[in-house]
Amino acid sequence: MTVSRQAKTKINRLITQWSKGTVGVASYLNTLGFGHDLLVKYKNSGWIESVGRGAYKISEDKVEWPGAVYALQTQLNLNVHAGGKTSLELKGYAHYLPSQQKKIFLYAPLGQVLPTWFKRAPLGVDIVVTRTNLFPADLHEGFSDYTEKDFSIRISSPERAALEMLHLVHEK
Repeated sequence: MTVSRQAKTKINRLITQWSKGTVGVASYLNTLGFGHDLLVKYKNSGWIESVGRGAYKISEDKVEWPGAVYALQTQLNLNVHAGGKTSLELKGYAHYLPSQQKKIFLYAPLGQVLPTWFKRAPLGVDIVVTRTNLFPADLHEGFSDYTEKDFSIRISSPERAALEMLHLVHEK
């Protein structure tokens, strides 16, 4: 197989394996055989675009907050999830909640650091990250999946989301 043919095959593999609407983190893409130099080449050729340092998206693809959270959960294996009001909205219970400016509520254990690209990514919403030890970090119950396009992310179950919202109520 010629080098040109290999290059075409490799970019085709990258494009077909990449879940539409998601971020691709460089460290994860490296494990799939797409090294730094190759990612730079694909970026310079217009196949992919930078979302921030060490994070990419397919050119012309629209990445919203679920696609960024997907990368955090599946590629970086970070213990972060959509919860509270956001989870209830995604499950169809938003009509019981007061509406306001679109905010996305994410929950993570104390000390969880999110990458800079995520904090700065143009996702079109305000993201509020609550770091708490309300639940043990290794607790796997109380979650469900939310499917967006051809990928899914872990979100709080309605019961857990209600407890997360109550946790944020301040005593007067």
